[in-house]
Formats: sequence, structure tokens, C-alpha cells
Amino acid sequence: MIKLTRLLSQILNEAISDSAKAKALEKFKKENPTLKDDQINTYINIFSEKQDSSVFKIKDIFQYEFAELKKIVDDNYKISDTDKSDKGVVDFKGSEDVIYNQNGLLILLGDLEEKCIRYGKGYNWCISRKDASNMFFYYRMRFDEPSFYFVFDEDKSKDDPYHAMIIVKNLESGYYIATADDPEEVEKSWYELESIQPKLKGLRNLFKHSPLTKGETKDYEKYSKKASESDYYDFTYEEKDRYIGIGHRLTERQVRNTPKALVSKYAVMTTGDNIPGDVLKTLPPSDVRKMIDNIQHEGGSMTKDQFESCSDELKKYYRDKVGNKG
Repeated sequence: MIKLTRLLSQILNEAISDSAKAKALEKFKKENPTLKDDQINTYINIFSEKQDSSVFKIKDIFQYEFAELKKIVDDNYKISDTDKSDKGVVDFKGSEDVIYNQNGLLILLGDLEEKCIRYGKGYNWCISRKDASNMFFYYRMRFDEPSFYFVFDEDKSKDDPYHAMIIVKNLESGYYIATADDPEEVEKSWYELESIQPKLKGLRNLFKHSPLTKGETKDYEKYSKKASESDYYDFTYEEKDRYIGIGHRLTERQVRNTPKALVSKYAVMTTGDNIPGDVLKTLPPSDVRKMIDNIQHEGGSMTKDQFESCSDELKKYYRDKVGNKG
């Protein structure tokens, strides 16, 4: 028995060795070539640290698809908690995005998804997520073409929700903010922004709307059109990500031809149109709850197939939110 325990310990140690991590990275990149190394390594490292936890039923990382590993981690651990040392440490390279850097106030333009991920490291902003749930493309493709500005005040405590925030400038005159503690956008007037952050006084002209670039316009023209079943089937992972990200409703056949991570993204963004029950029940409960929230907001309902696929807990959540419709 002691020998068996030692053998299992050796296997676990091997599973988290540097060589095993490198092999896992290679495996997951083959599954989704659009993922960046640091995105994948975040989840590999959490598995390495937490694999003895009961949330990981399988202790061999190579038995997981990346989407499956990611969802287990996302459902049970806060990524930001693992990056607390990075909160407030802004990684900006060069000066092309520095709009302002005086008086203890740093303002950066986040005009690309990868920049938003880098500048928002350690926070829970949806445009700074490292995975398929990143919402940068979705927001940029909206009719108001929002531009994102990251604002950091080094004189404020990290416990102050306004020590870091995103100010969103739309095509029209509106402004929205998302604070360090609340990633949800809230509309504010410029006067309210100056009251929240007095250092912004006199800086309104720095927050300009950035129109879609040629590349973004090309993406919009490509992905705004409804794809046929065959065209969607031939899409790469990234193309499906963009197609879903722009806000399309999928057919059931398209859902079945969508990687699990992107089905989760689709569920979180929409009311889950045409997600069959057998697929819905494989999604993390947190994603299904967000889908139910969307259903409540739009006054819709689940299909009977979807409802029957839910756990008792999710059925109760649905009834509390939506009622007995379905």
C-alpha cells in the first residue's frame, strides 16, 4: 500500500513537471491555435497548484481538453485571485498607447484585444479576459464603436474601486465606466467622471472616439453576414469566435459544430437559442445561469428540452428568474 502511494505521488509530480507543462501547452495550442501561451499557462499552473483538490476528478492533465480544464478552473477559482500581485501593476510597452502620464494619473488607449488583456491584467473586465469569453470584438463591432481607455491612479489605494477603471467613449457623446471592483459598465456624464476622479479635469479632449480600422471594418463586413451551414462548418476556431462574437444566433446544427468553449461564450452572450438539451447540460452552471439572466431580460423562455436538461438547482434558478414559462 505504501509503495502504491509513493507510485501515485511520483505520477502526480511528473504531471506537474516543467516538461509535462510544456507538453500540455503544446497539446492545448493544437486544440486552439489562437490561444496565447500565457493564457494557456495560467490554467496549467492553477491545475499544477490545485490538482489535489476534489474539483479535479481526473488528476492527469492530458486527459482534459483545454475548454474542459478552463471551465473547471473558472467555476471554482477566481483567476484574479491568482494574480493579486499583478493588480495595479500596469504592463505597457513603449509609448504609443500612453495618452497621459502626469500627476500620478496614467491613461492608456486599449485599441486592440491583446492590449486590453495586458493592461487589464489582475482585473475582471470582460475585455481583459484571456480566453474565448473576451468581449472586445463584440463591443467594437457595435453600432456605437466604443473606444476603451484604461485609467490608473497611483495615488489611490488598491482598495479604492476608482484606483483603476475603464472609460468607454462611444461614437456619440456618451461615456461609460467600469471600476476595479465592478466590471459592469455604468453610464456617466463627463461632470460625474470629474467628480469621481478630479484629476480628469481639463482632460476631456483626450478621450476621443476611434473609428473602426480597415481591418476591423473588413471583419465587420465578413462576420456581420449570416453564414450558411456549410460555410460555418468550414470556419476555423477563430472565425467561429468572431462570428459568435458579433452577435449572431446559431442554428442547432451550428451549435453542434461549435467547440465547447465557444458554446459557453454563445450561452453567456445570448438567450441560448437552439442549444439542444444534451449540449446545454455539459456547460458550466455559471454559464447557464447567465443565459437564464439573458432570457429574463429579454422576456423569453427555455425550450422544454433545455429545461429538462438542467439540474434541480438550475431549474429553481430559472423558475425564480423567469417563472414557469417553457
